[in-house]
Amino acid sequence: MCVYILLWFGVCYISPARAICIAYSYCRQRRPEFWISWCSSLRFFMDLSGNRDLLNRYLVAFFASRTSPPESIELARKWAYEIAQTDKVVISGFHSPIEREVLDVLLKEECSVVITLGRSLYHRIPAHLQVAYDENRVLFVSFRSYSRPSFSNSQLRNWLTADLASEIVFAPFEDSSQLSTLFFTTTMGKRGCSILK
Repeated sequence: MCVYILLWFGVCYISPARAICIAYSYCRQRRPEFWISWCSSLRFFMDLSGNRDLLNRYLVAFFASRTSPPESIELARKWAYEIAQTDKVVISGFHSPIEREVLDVLLKEECSVVITLGRSLYHRIPAHLQVAYDENRVLFVSFRSYSRPSFSNSQLRNWLTADLASEIVFAPFEDSSQLSTLFFTTTMGKRGCSILK
């Protein structure tokens, strides 16, 4: 009952994305039976295009703010080369400049990636991803059917991306960043969560 009240309050007075974030945090910490139900039903609501088997691999979520400190780009590039030497699969929206840099490194190293979208699935695969897509190294995941991205959709995308991952890595970010809420909530969930140093 508490979960439904939290969702109703969030949708009416805050935003749908924030409501899901609040319910997510509550379920993860206090109502594990709802959390298990959330996890098992999440994949039912996803639209997928590409190699679906990648969701069964060890997923590492990567997040970077558009306003990250200057040293973040080098840390992220170094991390990307390191993780490219493992069997782990990086899952991210690859939307910010640093996330795109990581994507370029992973594609260059012929790694598999899961790309989560804050919009509906592409009707046409972007040219720079076409080769990897044809080689079954890419999976696109969409959580919303809207054709255009928005702030609400990107927030929802980030939370659900983190939910799918076994491990979460952040590039350094400022305290005012939208990622700070995601970082501290996932840290409270006691999952593998770290900031690049």
